[in-house]
Amino acid sequence: MYIPEQKNKSIFKTYLIYFICMALFCCVRILSARGWLLDMKYWQADIIATLIIQVLLMFALPFTLYCLFIKVKPKSVFKTCNKIKKYFFKKSIDKMKSL
Repeated sequence: MYIPEQKNKSIFKTYLIYFICMALFCCVRILSARGWLLDMKYWQADIIATLIIQVLLMFALPFTLYCLFIKVKPKSVFKTCNKIKKYFFKKSIDKMKSL
């Protein structure tokens, strides 16, 4: 059953997660540009900053916040993503067949 209030709450929570991640992303970028890893060589500091940004801030943090805010289990999130991926894959295949 579709309840608009629940959908609006989940959209707000999703945007809140996005805002938190982007704010932390900007902070890490600023800190790395300011030289927060001064005792390391440039390429080592760059690798560490890139790993922090891509692994922690772009995957682990949003995934964890989504599970906590929306109150779903991680396995359920991956199942939902697979359903969406299968749907769009099937739709694109059908579109290519019609050409």
